[in-house]
Amino acid sequence: PVGSAHFSFGVLFNESLRFPATAKSLVGKSGPFDYDSGMQDLTITLPGDSLVGAKIPPREMESELRRRLAAALFSDGIISGAAACRMSGMQKAEFQFWLGERKISQPIDWDDCLQDLEQLEEWKGR
Repeated sequence: PVGSAHFSFGVLFNESLRFPATAKSLVGKSGPFDYDSGMQDLTITLPGDSLVGAKIPPREMESELRRRLAAALFSDGIISGAAACRMSGMQKAEFQFWLGERKISQPIDWDDCLQDLEQLEEWKGR
């Protein structure tokens, strides 16, 4: 058994997960985790035995967990697309492609839609 060991980004089953401060709030203005833009990195500790048998190669664990957390928070409307990209470590187009491959919904407003259409027209003209 793994016991009380913890999973770590960088060092497997030894430390804690660290995320760059990307969201202004992870819970909401009234919640206990109201962060401003000057927030320090956030550490999340997971029980080491919770990842035993995970179908993710150990060398890919950190990046995969970052991507999945970013995707979940973004698709639920908790963080912005830019914050999700920073959290996942991917550029916008790469992150959107990654979401699309996994059929993860991408919240979009009318202004974003118009901007994307303008970019597509620009790219078609090249």
